[in-house]
Amino acid sequence: MSLNWQELLSLHFWFTSQPGVMNDVIIKIMLIFFAALIFFALILSLIKARKGADNLGKKLIGKWQSFLATMGFVGLILVFFFFEQVYLFSARFWLIGWIIGAGVWLYFVFHYWLKEMPRRRGEKVAKGRFEQYLPRKK
Repeated sequence: MSLNWQELLSLHFWFTSQPGVMNDVIIKIMLIFFAALIFFALILSLIKARKGADNLGKKLIGKWQSFLATMGFVGLILVFFFFEQVYLFSARFWLIGWIIGAGVWLYFVFHYWLKEMPRRRGEKVAKGRFEQYLPRKK
């Protein structure tokens, strides 16, 4: 079975109200992918519970954990609807919505990781340097 790229790139393919039957191999691949997202979220929860990471690192791990768990769970719901062939909820545009939602969420996670964390760590170091010269209570 070959993939028809012209059909894949048409709007009718993505926005039809009766999407039809999805290939079993694709459903299994999606099931494994979304289950892996939830598995990695569980691993991150174990890493987060360990001591040694600072609060900013734990917050970043929490952001990744919530992203993976939520997107994995929503993806598994989509796979269930695809498998059961529920017309409205198995429409292919839900996958587009899932991808857009994941992209927006990833933007905010990466923004925190690459912009906010270095800024906050810099502020923490500057605050520590400043407070070393302040008198402390005895």
